[in-house]
Amino acid sequence: MTHFDRAFLGEHREMEQRLREVGLHVSRGEWDLAAATVERQKAHLAHHIDVEERLVYPAFEAQADGEGLRTLAFLRKRHLELPVFFDELSDALAERDSELAQETLETLLRIIADHHQSEEKDVFPCFEPTASLAAVGLQAAHALEDGR
Repeated sequence: MTHFDRAFLGEHREMEQRLREVGLHVSRGEWDLAAATVERQKAHLAHHIDVEERLVYPAFEAQADGEGLRTLAFLRKRHLELPVFFDELSDALAERDSELAQETLETLLRIIADHHQSEEKDVFPCFEPTASLAAVGLQAAHALEDGR
């Protein structure tokens, strides 16, 4: 696994796992733990999105074809939507509304999984060591890790 893969795919899997843990906390009535986990993940997401928007996406955009540009537009739209879902989840947790929290969490997990899958299939291969954007990939991996 490359440095880029370890940084970005590792964060993707970690985010998905942490959000699943939120569901466990909710089911156990551990509202404070659930809320704290969501806030940490929301902050982490903001950094992750910042690195992608500053480094990964512009480099990909510069060499993408029409299909790649359409994919990128969709991914950028998701970057705008994801924080809203985190806010909705935080609100449900603050209200201690188990049903709403679980429903919002399920939606968020589906959206994140789809977003991650698209990035990993369509964007990230361009940043592998033998690909044209390898140097940018290494820079992005370091930037991502620096914000941890």
